[in-house]
Amino acid sequence: MKNAYACLAGALAFVTLSVAQESYGQWKYVRTVNVNTTASGSNVATNQVKFPMLLRFGASDSLVFSTSQSTGADIRFSKSDGTPMKHQIERWDAANKVAEVWVLVDTVYGNDSTHFFKMYWGNNLAPDSSNGAAVFDAGSGFAGAWHFQGGNFADATANHNNGTDHGSKDTTGVIAGARVFHGTNANPQYVSVADAASLNITNNLTLSAWIKPSAWATNNRIIQKNGTGGGDDQYRFYASSATAIRLTLTGTSGTTPTLTAPSVGAWHLVHATYDGANLRLYVDGAQGATAAITGNINVASGELWFGAKPLAQVDADYSNLAMDEPRVSNRARSADWIKLEFQNQKAASVGISFGVSILQPPSGLSYLQNPAVYTVNYAAGSNLPVMLGGAATKYSISPSLPAGLRMDTNTGVISGTPTVAAGAANYTVTASNAAGSTTAQVNITVNATLVAPTGLSYRTNPVVYFVNAAITNNNPVVTGTVTGFSVSPALPAGLTLNTTTGVISGTPTAGVAAANYTVSASNPAGSTTVQLNLAVIAGPSNLSYANSNAVYFVGTPITANVPSLTGAATSFSSNPPLSTIGLAINPTTGVITGTPSAFQWTTDYIITASNPAGSTTTTVTITVYVPVGIRIHSKSVSFRLPDGAVSARLSVVDMRGRAVWNRTLQGSEGPMFWNGEGTGLGSGIYAVRMILLDAKGHSMGILERRMAWMP
Repeated sequence: MKNAYACLAGALAFVTLSVAQESYGQWKYVRTVNVNTTASGSNVATNQVKFPMLLRFGASDSLVFSTSQSTGADIRFSKSDGTPMKHQIERWDAANKVAEVWVLVDTVYGNDSTHFFKMYWGNNLAPDSSNGAAVFDAGSGFAGAWHFQGGNFADATANHNNGTDHGSKDTTGVIAGARVFHGTNANPQYVSVADAASLNITNNLTLSAWIKPSAWATNNRIIQKNGTGGGDDQYRFYASSATAIRLTLTGTSGTTPTLTAPSVGAWHLVHATYDGANLRLYVDGAQGATAAITGNINVASGELWFGAKPLAQVDADYSNLAMDEPRVSNRARSADWIKLEFQNQKAASVGISFGVSILQPPSGLSYLQNPAVYTVNYAAGSNLPVMLGGAATKYSISPSLPAGLRMDTNTGVISGTPTVAAGAANYTVTASNAAGSTTAQVNITVNATLVAPTGLSYRTNPVVYFVNAAITNNNPVVTGTVTGFSVSPALPAGLTLNTTTGVISGTPTAGVAAANYTVSASNPAGSTTVQLNLAVIAGPSNLSYANSNAVYFVGTPITANVPSLTGAATSFSSNPPLSTIGLAINPTTGVITGTPSAFQWTTDYIITASNPAGSTTTTVTITVYVPVGIRIHSKSVSFRLPDGAVSARLSVVDMRGRAVWNRTLQGSEGPMFWNGEGTGLGSGIYAVRMILLDAKGHSMGILERRMAWMP
């Protein structure tokens, strides 16, 4: 099968080349995206630079969904002058005609309704160019941006501040998917992000998120960067009471303001900014509170949390809200930036409209047979045009073809039987539609007598087909008149060679290893041959995984789980989706990777490997435990029973292995704390252990952390 895979590799090489050489004239459709920041639009007075603009697509965009790739991979954007623009697809659901795409706009001009950029689609050869890191540019101030779509907690920026889920639930958000946090001490729900330098912002800060509160209570957290050891430190955006929200910044001086909490049961966009001199709070794009605050924010090593605070002591420390699109920036975003975000992102967004979809002019016209050599009184066969861009509605040719030849003005196909010899000459073919035209020169010779054909080749060679999948006709290219085609050995079962035209077509019925087939094109004067390398791949079978009964822990990256199978697969999928627990299956290789983000009892995942010829399945069983049972603080240790464990034996052990303290923690007790009281513990290094037990008292694993203790 090596030649078959070489063919696939060659196709990928072509795709890579095409990305570097993209010309948007090769896309079938174009339309304008009009931006209105005047009072009749988003009502923003000043220019905004490097702004991620949200575009929504729905039922009215059925032409886009029906004429683009099913994943939206071929959509592109450019400035009015054709300069490419970066974009990220958050969701593209062609079946349900709904999509959200972010486009990086270099400058959104204030109080302007003349600015526009362009959108292109309709190119089946175009690779996916969605790129979140380019849109949410770390160099433009984005420290982290999380979409929460489809259970995905990845950071869109190049900082890779990816989140880990702790019990939150999926829901419909303002922009595609969102998460629901309804946590309690007994059932914590939040998303955590590991400490990172990009999140340790000391000045010029913006926190934002779409939230839909169910109820407000004092200490409900929205976004919080925890302090070293888990304390409330660094920065936190939260409900300071049941009626107000607030941003506090540890290390700064001044009284932080509060703002009336947004109403429950509805989505609101909240922002908090700090520029080193003033702290401001916004709801739904409008500033509601400000205060003079100075100083740098403390740097700490705690995690960033959405929806909760560390070491929660009462249920109110957990939020009762849904959240979408949280962001952290190391810029104090302006009032107009914040207004533009709200107007652009809200469900009934304003300031964006699409122009009429326009079929682009045809481009890149060429012919399969060029030069074309014919012979008097011999049928010429069909010379087919190949073209990019918009479809042509009319073809013409100049000068007129030699007598006996004709061109179909609807399809551009040149055919017929020449009756008069003609020397080599160029004929200009024009393909046009209402938007424009493209031309190609076809060199045609009509010989008076037969000359042996030369230069036989095939449009696709080598080629890979699949059992029971109809193939795309493979057309020959040859110079000269051909009166017959033949092949040796015979093509695989189900495939045929048209002995008049040389076209290979059909539906293969059995797998065949890659082999060379010699195709001959001949006439009474001679022949020419080509070796066509062809393989037929059957449906895959015997799928298995290196680890079919996997046990993982939340927050710990897994060892890549690699599949093996008989045959070849072009796609892999999982049911239910692995994304719900923070894992992913590579759709091309089937390798399972990731970092588990949520506890899960033992669950079977049906993995399917398929190609156009068929599919095979296997079951991978996955159990995910939560090992976050021990937290070390400056003068204490806290123990929380992880999900999946019924009880645990707790102990503190010195370096000689002697237990200096031990207890049993039952699931009904909630968290337990130990501060060294009653042990007479001296200074030194100690091991803190937690042996997790199931319902039968069997050990499920041991958690251990080292502690430097000073009484």
